[in-house]
Amino acid sequence: MKYSMLMLIVAICLLITTNAEAEFYKWKDKNGQWHYGDRAPDKQVKKTMINPEVTKKTTDYSGMDLKAKLEDKYADDSLITKITMSVVAIETKGGVGSGFFVSDNGYIVTNKHVIRPASTKAWSNNLDILEKNLKTHMRFERNIKERKKNLDAYKDRINRQAKYVENGKMSKDERNDARDELKDSKNDYNDLYNEYRQIKDEFYAEKRKLEKAISDHKWIKVVTDSATNFDIYLKDDTKIQATLVKISNNYDLALLKINAKLTPFLQLADTQNLSQGEKIFAVGSPLGMRDSVTSGIITRTDNEFIMIDAQILPGNSGGPLLTEEGVVIGVNTLKMSKHSAMTQGFGLAIPASRIREEFPSALLGSK
Repeated sequence: MKYSMLMLIVAICLLITTNAEAEFYKWKDKNGQWHYGDRAPDKQVKKTMINPEVTKKTTDYSGMDLKAKLEDKYADDSLITKITMSVVAIETKGGVGSGFFVSDNGYIVTNKHVIRPASTKAWSNNLDILEKNLKTHMRFERNIKERKKNLDAYKDRINRQAKYVENGKMSKDERNDARDELKDSKNDYNDLYNEYRQIKDEFYAEKRKLEKAISDHKWIKVVTDSATNFDIYLKDDTKIQATLVKISNNYDLALLKINAKLTPFLQLADTQNLSQGEKIFAVGSPLGMRDSVTSGIITRTDNEFIMIDAQILPGNSGGPLLTEEGVVIGVNTLKMSKHSAMTQGFGLAIPASRIREEFPSALLGSK
């Protein structure tokens, strides 16, 4: 097959609970540019399947009372224990986040960026940085090629020098001196060549590293942007598959659902009555550590965010922000902007009123 033809490398990723498969393609065009998508290239190409993922069977919890299951295991009557029974870890191709039950019939609220990580500005910025780094890195390739050209020319001179040493007309002493000089030239060449090889190897290793990072970044975007099912983990590490119900068009919110007879859930507060200095705590899976609790106070409130002095770390996003009474006042988030939680050491949460606004049907029937 000619290089000009598209070379398909692709993998098949299953993102639905049935036995159907969703195909995603990764291919390189004649210019060496990578492309990603859920449709095969127009041209006829040889398809190669790499690391196909088969849908894993998950336990059916549709008839199980998960609330009773957790209460039986965690007999502790403390408020924190009861709250953490309603909080889940959410695993995606892009990482791990948090969420929490808002109804007794399995509805879960989380952040949009937890299940669609590539939708954030931070994700796009990271990709831009990687591509700029690769572009800057590739500017040195000319220097490496020029160094190799000079080495080849030096080697040719050494070869000519070697022929002259053996065949040229000169005295015995002159020939011995010429051989010593040739030996020095060869040693010098070997040193320069070894230095060149080290620089070259390091250069192309870094190039491959950057290209892989860019490729992985784009690939994760293709997969996560199409995902409709996600693995969630309860407090006792029970793994259940949740289905995407809705993604908010207005806020960093998403609604998932599991099939279960009964689930624990958290009550939503009236966020209109919040005040600065009020004590709060956040629950989630910061940096992959599940079932973690942090505390702080409200430092500021407005229509868009609740600002707290407890930092919201990656993985904590999507978890609940609660009052001392255990009532949800917001959804922890991580927004890279002028409100940056990472740079200023403050956490941000989306007011619980936005959950009522976006997902009113999910809250019906919960008491």
